[in-house]
Amino acid sequence: ALIAGAEGDMDRARKASARVRDLAGSTDLGHIISATAAEACGDQDEAIIHYTAMLDSPKTRPTAQRGLAQAKLAMGDLPGAVDAAREAFDQNVQARWAFDTLFNALVADFRWTEARDVLEKGRAARHVSGDIFNRRRAVLLSAEADYWMDCGQHDKALELSQAALKDASDFAPAVAMAAFELARTGGQKRAATLLEKAWKE
Repeated sequence: ALIAGAEGDMDRARKASARVRDLAGSTDLGHIISATAAEACGDQDEAIIHYTAMLDSPKTRPTAQRGLAQAKLAMGDLPGAVDAAREAFDQNVQARWAFDTLFNALVADFRWTEARDVLEKGRAARHVSGDIFNRRRAVLLSAEADYWMDCGQHDKALELSQAALKDASDFAPAVAMAAFELARTGGQKRAATLLEKAWKE
């Protein structure tokens, strides 16, 4: 079944998976093989059918959650990927795949504040080191600052870009936004100092 899936022969993969279910006497095993073969064929819809069926069994639920989250992420269904990964991460904060998938899906869906909350939990669970955590948080804060700048909420943009600089004082987008917002309100000297310091770093 797996070889047929890797070759892209879904019909043969389905037949072989059905034989697995019969020979092993295990519906769960059949679903796992079928889902894996479907993914190998690039048939995410078929994989989702089997992963969804696996949610009912406590033994296969974590595997099903992972499969669903990754399949939906591959299909561009970001809310679906977030839901599946969040459920798994809430149940087991030590599940590294759940942290990675949830974080990536939230970022891809421009959900900066939620991504920061997940990042905090990821650091507490030791999924990310201090340096990576600081850099990622600076990126998220800068992205959120950019959003508020576009909305005309300049005080919020300045607050967030300055917060980003506390994590990564040399992060160019945060420096540029903070300097722009400072200069806009007459703080040219502060803006210049900020730029010069970042340039040296």
